[in-house]
Amino acid sequence: MDPSLPRNVPDIEVMVIPITGLVESVPGVSLFTWYATLVQPFSRGSVELASTDPQDNPRLNHPMLKDKRDMETMHKAIRFSMRLSEEFQTRYPHPAPLTFGPGMDLAHLDEIYSEENRLIGAKMPQITPAVATAPVDHVGSTVSKRVAIKAQKNMRQLSWRTVTDEEIDAYVRRTASSCFHISSTCRMSEDPKDGVVDQRLRVHGFQNLRIADASVFPMVTSAHTMAPTIMVAERCADFVKEDWKERKGK
Repeated sequence: MDPSLPRNVPDIEVMVIPITGLVESVPGVSLFTWYATLVQPFSRGSVELASTDPQDNPRLNHPMLKDKRDMETMHKAIRFSMRLSEEFQTRYPHPAPLTFGPGMDLAHLDEIYSEENRLIGAKMPQITPAVATAPVDHVGSTVSKRVAIKAQKNMRQLSWRTVTDEEIDAYVRRTASSCFHISSTCRMSEDPKDGVVDQRLRVHGFQNLRIADASVFPMVTSAHTMAPTIMVAERCADFVKEDWKERKGK
């Protein structure tokens, strides 16, 4: 359980969401969503000043899923989510077939997703694709029922055992989106060339300036960021009190 060893650091999180997690909802269709989340990405981007105007938003560049190791992890995450969906069907008291997921009819998927929301071709793929299960008894309108039944028909012969990497890639590039808990843009390092703050949260090259939020994490945490951010804030308060105590002593 040594967390310093890479093999002991969780690299995926599967979130079970009792609502639709698709970019666009399907009116009248109730969906459970299995979010296959990549929490330790290898792909790297940058945050840069867009201009000398402090009111301008920064320029963000995040070529997500460009590192092949991220896609290898995503393949495992998607298959694991599809397997969870299969296990869910054996215990849920109503029929709940896998409705949206890798291997489904892409033409039908493209009917559901609008052009501006799809991430295909040269557009930037992002990071959290959703695999959705629809309880048949909860399908509402005639149009929605037709959408769901068509999708379910396409999925009946597919499972985590048979889906291919290519099918996962095609699905992910259409449905993936970025998620929460952004961090590490002002990461901690004793070397100013490799980080923004030192181990006491002081910004390199400045006096009396510290950063105390999720941006100082040296790497993304394999958990939601609220608890470690509170820890950073508590440590920052301790550092400030220690420095003032030392100054008053002089």
